[in-house]
Amino acid sequence: GEFSISTSTYNGELNIKVMDLTGKLIYGSTESLGPNSSANIDLTDAANGIYIVHVSNMNEARSIRVVKK
Repeated sequence: GEFSISTSTYNGELNIKVMDLTGKLIYGSTESLGPNSSANIDLTDAANGIYIVHVSNMNEARSIRVVKK
Protein backbone atom coordinates (compact mmCIF):
# COMPACT_ATOMS: atom_id res chain seq x y z
CA GLY A 1 0.00 0.00 0.00
CA GLU A 2 2.71 2.66 -0.24
CA PHE A 3 4.01 4.63 -3.21
CA SER A 4 5.74 7.95 -3.82
CA ILE A 5 5.40 10.91 -6.16
CA SER A 6 8.80 12.22 -7.24
CA THR A 7 9.95 15.37 -8.94
CA SER A 8 13.26 16.12 -10.62
CA THR A 9 12.98 19.85 -11.27
CA TYR A 10 9.80 21.13 -9.59
CA ASN A 11 10.16 23.39 -6.55
CA GLY A 12 7.03 24.38 -4.60
CA GLU A 13 3.78 23.08 -3.19
CA LEU A 14 1.90 20.11 -4.62
CA ASN A 15 -1.68 19.27 -3.71
CA ILE A 16 -2.16 15.50 -3.64
CA LYS A 17 -5.56 13.82 -3.42
CA VAL A 18 -6.35 10.12 -3.69
CA MET A 19 -9.98 9.28 -4.44
CA ASP A 20 -11.84 6.04 -4.95
CA LEU A 21 -13.99 5.55 -8.05
CA THR A 22 -17.07 6.95 -6.26
CA GLY A 23 -15.23 10.24 -5.66
CA LYS A 24 -14.66 9.67 -1.94
CA LEU A 25 -11.46 11.29 -0.66
CA ILE A 26 -9.15 8.57 0.71
CA TYR A 27 -6.01 10.67 1.21
CA GLY A 28 -5.21 14.34 0.88
CA SER A 29 -2.20 16.52 1.63
CA THR A 30 -0.22 19.53 0.51
CA GLU A 31 3.50 18.81 0.20
CA SER A 32 6.37 21.25 -0.21
CA LEU A 33 8.80 19.64 -2.63
CA GLY A 34 12.17 20.69 -3.92
CA PRO A 35 14.13 19.37 -6.89
CA ASN A 36 14.88 15.63 -6.67
CA SER A 37 12.47 15.05 -3.78
CA SER A 38 9.38 12.92 -3.28
CA ALA A 39 6.15 12.68 -1.30
CA ASN A 40 5.16 9.31 0.17
CA ILE A 41 1.56 8.16 0.06
CA ASP A 42 0.41 5.34 2.35
CA LEU A 43 -2.76 3.48 1.36
CA THR A 44 -2.10 0.51 3.64
CA ASP A 45 -5.45 0.92 5.42
CA ALA A 46 -7.44 1.42 2.19
CA ALA A 47 -9.31 -1.46 0.58
CA ASN A 48 -7.92 -3.17 -2.51
CA GLY A 49 -9.19 -1.54 -5.68
CA ILE A 50 -8.66 1.24 -8.22
CA TYR A 51 -7.88 4.78 -7.09
CA ILE A 52 -7.36 8.07 -8.89
CA VAL A 53 -4.42 10.18 -7.72
CA HIS A 54 -4.83 13.90 -8.47
CA VAL A 55 -1.63 15.97 -8.32
CA SER A 56 -1.83 19.71 -8.89
CA ASN A 57 0.00 22.98 -8.39
CA MET A 58 -0.79 26.55 -9.40
CA ASN A 59 -0.01 25.88 -13.08
CA GLU A 60 -1.12 22.35 -13.94
CA ALA A 61 -2.94 19.25 -12.78
CA ARG A 62 -2.50 15.56 -13.54
CA SER A 63 -4.49 12.46 -12.70
CA ILE A 64 -2.99 9.00 -12.41
CA ARG A 65 -4.85 5.72 -11.98
CA VAL A 66 -3.36 3.29 -9.45
CA VAL A 67 -4.44 -0.23 -8.53
CA LYS A 68 -4.00 -1.53 -4.98
CA LYS A 69 -3.90 -5.32 -4.81
